[in-house]
Amino acid sequence: PVFSRAAPFLSLSVSESNMASGSSASRVSSGRDLNSVPEVAETLGAVARLGFDFLCMPVFHPRFQREFGLDPAQSRPGAQTRSDLLLSGRDWNTLIVGKLSPWIQADSEVDTVRKNSEEALAQELNFSAYLGLPAFMLPLQSQRCANLARLLLLHLHTGHHSCMFWVRVPLLAPEDVRDDVIENEPVHRRDEQDERTWSWWHSFRTLCDYNKRICLGERGRGPEPINCVIAK
Repeated sequence: PVFSRAAPFLSLSVSESNMASGSSASRVSSGRDLNSVPEVAETLGAVARLGFDFLCMPVFHPRFQREFGLDPAQSRPGAQTRSDLLLSGRDWNTLIVGKLSPWIQADSEVDTVRKNSEEALAQELNFSAYLGLPAFMLPLQSQRCANLARLLLLHLHTGHHSCMFWVRVPLLAPEDVRDDVIENEPVHRRDEQDERTWSWWHSFRTLCDYNKRICLGERGRGPEPINCVIAK
């Protein structure tokens, strides 16, 4: 999957075999990426009318930070997220791509944040497996990704589902696209800065044992990267 810079669109290239003509053809399936979806059924219908093939949306509310270690927050009653009955099983299985909540930091240096994020990550992965989503998207934000890789691999080995996982990796690291409004200390550029985010992905997939259900999703955002970065 490739995430567009100009608009929140996703594109996934799917190869299809033309059995009638004996030749192979490929088509691009495009989906709409939204950060907030108040009404799932209505939004899915609107996305379909616009010509998109699927909807990418958070499984849980992006600002709903659950607490798993401290009372009274961990004992809060009520549903954790929306009902699975809002869509048919077939719609969940074919038209929805899940997204991880942005506040989850599985590799945080703060113990409480990391442990709470681990519980929330497992909760969201398990719920997406219960819904039977075809794909689930996770962001890769830095080279610290060992714990995230461990939790994802544990989920793959202990679950019985066929979900694909799209790891969203930026083409350029945040420090490489910094635009100083005020005078700051100069950033020491390394020779390998063009390959910085590629090393994040390479470390992550290596830790995940090159699992075939974990795919790279490049995200273009901010200044347009130079051609050599795009080529790599």
